[in-house]
Amino acid sequence: MTPATLPELINHGLNALHDTLQQDKHLTIQNTSIAIVGPAADEVENTASSGAAKRGNFRTWENEGVDGLLRAWRRSRGEPEDGPQEETPAAAGAEGAEAAQSQEGSENAPEGGAAAGEDVEMSG
Repeated sequence: MTPATLPELINHGLNALHDTLQQDKHLTIQNTSIAIVGPAADEVENTASSGAAKRGNFRTWENEGVDGLLRAWRRSRGEPEDGPQEETPAAAGAEGAEAAQSQEGSENAPEGGAAAGEDVEMSG
């Protein structure tokens, strides 16, 4: 295995975590925590104020504490630091129109047929 710096290891971990998310989900401070055991890196943490980091003990970053790491990770991927923006109302309206269309199609379904999202049993 090739030696890596702490920031590189964090980026590898965030890439792996990102790859496990559903397509429409993104890493945020609400769904990401990072835990480290081992030597500190000045570019990642303030070793002057963290005795645990100086000693290489277990430490975690959560919530606002992980924000800077997520921003650096997004920069390394060429993405905006603030992450994906919420969808625009126009995009939400388009999705609503698609949902209305699919409901409209189910109105034309034969009587007694399964409604959208219900399990269907196949005979045969």
